[in-house]
Amino acid sequence: FSNVAAIGVVFPIIQSSPTFFAVGVKLSEGVSTIVLANWLVVMAAIIGKALQKVLFGELRLIEIEHIYEKSRFTVLNSLIALTMFSNDFLLIPGILTLFSLFMKVFHWVLEDRFDHIFQTATTPSQALKTRNTFTLLALLYVDFNLVYTCVEYSFGNNPDVYFAFGFEFAVLFLDLLLQLGKVVLNTWELVYLGQHPDEDVMESKALYMRLLKICHKSLVLIIHIFLLVTLLSPYRYPIYLFKDIFFNIFGLLTDIRSFLRYQKAAKELNAKLADATPQDLERDNLCIICMDEMDTTSAEKGTRLYPKRLNCGHVFHLGCLKGWFERSQQCPTCRAPV
Repeated sequence: FSNVAAIGVVFPIIQSSPTFFAVGVKLSEGVSTIVLANWLVVMAAIIGKALQKVLFGELRLIEIEHIYEKSRFTVLNSLIALTMFSNDFLLIPGILTLFSLFMKVFHWVLEDRFDHIFQTATTPSQALKTRNTFTLLALLYVDFNLVYTCVEYSFGNNPDVYFAFGFEFAVLFLDLLLQLGKVVLNTWELVYLGQHPDEDVMESKALYMRLLKICHKSLVLIIHIFLLVTLLSPYRYPIYLFKDIFFNIFGLLTDIRSFLRYQKAAKELNAKLADATPQDLERDNLCIICMDEMDTTSAEKGTRLYPKRLNCGHVFHLGCLKGWFERSQQCPTCRAPV
């Protein structure tokens, strides 16, 4: 239907117009603009669906749900951002907005895919020898070229448009670099676990992951603040940037506080918690966090598998407690404060 409507609008205008310029003028007025915009959206959806089949295959139900959840606010945010360019020709901002939406969807799906892969993979080859690795590299290449192209065009016509979207694609590029860092850390963990079959996790991964997220959010915050300072004027208020900056600051402070708590807990946990005695293990020698049995003779003091007793009397592996305290400061069994 969209193709028929587009042909029905464009063909009569081409026949009745003497020059190409006249065709362009007529197509940018009235109903013709709405019909062409509808055709562009439909074609973009078809192309996006085809790219999704090539890059990801069939989407899982959880991935579709995440797309719907995130797209509501993203679309609203993009429409608010378009109001900044109300005095400009909206074709270019509209196309760039549509393209950025599709890129964000691909980024979300890729993140979900890698999360799922590293939950099930047991060797690095199982995690990396997939189409998702190719998709990650392809999106890195596309994002970098989009940033480079927008920077080049920002010195020509519509500089504010290309400048703003250049920073938008730069944030997407940083998101992919964060994803690449997660892939490297998770792959490193798989290699480590293969070399240490008695371990369940690589303890240092949590530290590096937190540092990676703090660096990522700091760079994104710098980009948004710089963009706000550049675009802000008495006649233009980029409202969507105020929202992004607020949530970035809140998230960054939350991550920093969480990182400091984690560091403090990691340093003080072994010293402040009492070692489990054989009598403690006689009552209950099962760590409910990892569901493995505990033993004071098979593990050295201060190592991950050495059992520790909380003030409430429950006993867990030291390493399991460190991982648990990343999420909660309460006993996993009775919820008593530690």
